[in-house]
Amino acid sequence: MDNRKYQVYFNEAEVVLTEDYYKTVPPSARLYNGRSINRSNKFGFREGLWIEFFKDGHEKSVTQYPDQSLFFDPDPLWSKTYYPSGQLSGYIRTDTSESWFDNGQPESQFITRKGGDTSFYSGYRKYNAQQLAQEFSEKSYPTIFTSEFDPQYKQEGSITEIVFKKEYFQNGNPKFVYGKDTSVSWFETGQIESKRYRNGKKQFNQKGNLTEQSFSWLEKGPEHWRNLENTLYVQFYPNGKIREIELVRDEPTEDGIAPGVRYTWAWDKKMHLTESPENWTEPLPWTRFPALRVRP
Repeated sequence: MDNRKYQVYFNEAEVVLTEDYYKTVPPSARLYNGRSINRSNKFGFREGLWIEFFKDGHEKSVTQYPDQSLFFDPDPLWSKTYYPSGQLSGYIRTDTSESWFDNGQPESQFITRKGGDTSFYSGYRKYNAQQLAQEFSEKSYPTIFTSEFDPQYKQEGSITEIVFKKEYFQNGNPKFVYGKDTSVSWFETGQIESKRYRNGKKQFNQKGNLTEQSFSWLEKGPEHWRNLENTLYVQFYPNGKIREIELVRDEPTEDGIAPGVRYTWAWDKKMHLTESPENWTEPLPWTRFPALRVRP
């Protein structure tokens, strides 16, 4: 039997055998109003009640940690923060986060809850006591992804679905409204900024002119892959003529797919072609959309 000893190194440091798996430090704590606070155990992990103070001695934050933690620095069970006046400014616990303005009016609330295998997340945020900035609701749940091109394809996963989502400017005008078929965003003036559809998007300037449009579609992917994603981005000159078309698509390879491969065509203001992909032999991608015409 070989009784020789060997030295093993990792990152230029010798690896040694030890029974001290965790570095330890002297435990610490503080006494406040007859209670033990700001307690750290011998591993340096926070335990119990922790309190931070303003310079005048008022409580700035109060946080409750588990009473004992041996293997990792734990997340708080709950935490409260205060304004210098003593007014509650924030309250965070496992499933709910809330905040208030310094006058005591609600500022925000975010709630997470479970129902079976579905997680629900909802909330709102305000600019001030009267004006809403955002409100939303969404849910996440397990699903089986399939392919419309390959009935044999099935892949377990999860999906997050927006139930509703609205955003507002400080003047009260709508900023964004989510819809399952169409989502709309606005400039602060009330002029529509964009419309997003299931298979594309339209972008406008503040004069209402179309500046960019996108078209998306799917194609059959290679074996064991779900689908190939394709998006055509079209940019326009102020006169409405096409300035640039960019195709971004997934392409099959020997090992699977190459995601987001880009091809670009560009024209000057007289619609003379100034840029195009080398050795392109396929049908031009915009010809699949009758409403999209490239002409002088």
